[in-house]
Amino acid sequence: MRRLAGCIRAQEKLEQARSLAKDALGVANTVLPADHPDLGWYLATVAECHRRLGDIDESIKLYESAIDIFRHHLFSQADGMAVVKHNVALAYNNRGDRDTATKLTKESIELKKQHLSEAMVELGAILCEKGDFAEAVVHLRSGMEILSKTLPAGPFAAN
Repeated sequence: MRRLAGCIRAQEKLEQARSLAKDALGVANTVLPADHPDLGWYLATVAECHRRLGDIDESIKLYESAIDIFRHHLFSQADGMAVVKHNVALAYNNRGDRDTATKLTKESIELKKQHLSEAMVELGAILCEKGDFAEAVVHLRSGMEILSKTLPAGPFAAN
């Protein structure tokens, strides 16, 4: 139902999409634990419908609830957190709060960089297993370079 709501939203049938998304969220709330990462996606779908319909305050409230859920599952949902932070930044921008929109957009970019670095390292490992060592090294180095720039400084940070 959530994906159907997203498809309808893409067709700009926003009232219908919001109704479907809310129904899907209601079902998800009854079958999933309160902090399940999928609930973040359901909340974000409803939030985006509200944002596009101009109900910015409700949109922000729902997006922030999704972010709270993703925060508990950061490593498995970093890409989701990046998308939701980007979208809530758009809602804050619509509200006229440029400072919060800027902060959230920058956080979204950092999360996207981290996700990209992890994907590059994974691709490098796959290429290595495939025997394509030259290309594997390129992707592993690129991933590690990005990762070294996105991780906080600490005892294991790259120099």
